[in-house]
Amino acid sequence: MDGQILQQILKKLDSIEGEQREMKQILGKLDSIENEQAGMSHKLQSIEDEQKDMKREQQTTNQRLRKIESLVVDIPLVRQAALETLDVSKRLESAQVSLERKVASQLHTHEFGIDILNREQLSVKTEIEKLKRK
Repeated sequence: MDGQILQQILKKLDSIEGEQREMKQILGKLDSIENEQAGMSHKLQSIEDEQKDMKREQQTTNQRLRKIESLVVDIPLVRQAALETLDVSKRLESAQVSLERKVASQLHTHEFGIDILNREQLSVKTEIEKLKRK
């Protein structure tokens, strides 16, 4: 009976050793899972950090976009002012050309009148000289 008990004890020990090996394998797998979980946690933290950076960049971009939009609103007004200035400039140039022609015409008329007066003065002077000689 001692042999049988020893056999049962040996079987039980073998069974316990097998279970212990299985538990070690399971613990190894659990360690591996924990390592993977830690890696995933690190990756998740990295993704969250990137997401925060992207949100900050998006806010900055939105601010810049609002500023650009406010500037773009003024473009039609600036364009209208430029067109009006161009129109005024063209009218002034046209008026200046017309005024130059008028002044040139009057100058020519005055020049012609002065020439006539000079001739008449010369004629009067000549007549005076003739009268003085007589």
